[in-house]
Amino acid sequence: GVAANATIVALRVFDNTGYGTLTRIYSALNYAYTNGKAGDVVNMSLRVNASAMLDDLVKKVAAKGMFVVVASGNSYIDCSVDSPARVIAPNVFVVSNMDVNGNFNPTSNFGASVKYSAPGTNIRTTWKGSGYATGNGTSYAAPHVAGIVALTGGKVNTQGLVTNDPDGTPDPIALK
Repeated sequence: GVAANATIVALRVFDNTGYGTLTRIYSALNYAYTNGKAGDVVNMSLRVNASAMLDDLVKKVAAKGMFVVVASGNSYIDCSVDSPARVIAPNVFVVSNMDVNGNFNPTSNFGASVKYSAPGTNIRTTWKGSGYATGNGTSYAAPHVAGIVALTGGKVNTQGLVTNDPDGTPDPIALK
């Protein structure tokens, strides 16, 4: 959508039942680190319990000049307890979910690591079997920001602040 002509390399870490492991996530991110270059974008729409090992690899990827975009999560908690959403580092963009009116979605995680909010509520998307569906969550918001950083080399413009952010510091609304 946002970066329609971008080349995408899919690295699957979850099986067909939605089960994944930290080892698979780490391996996929390490693949991106080994094969990626400065300016590439990694979208991580996933979460695990706090993992220093995963957080350190996210920082290593970002230090290489790659952009890492992370979904904050959908449990309405401070994302400081989840990896990789708790990572605060240059080139790491943690994203919360808002609706079309700029209201913070009441399922989105929040916290000091969140840099931007983006559309993630009632998003129409392609679905299995050549169909369409409408979904909600930070896994819809994060790819929006990933597309922006892919097009702009990491510069995200903003347009106002999200309302009703539970941490008391409203997230800037991401804009291309």
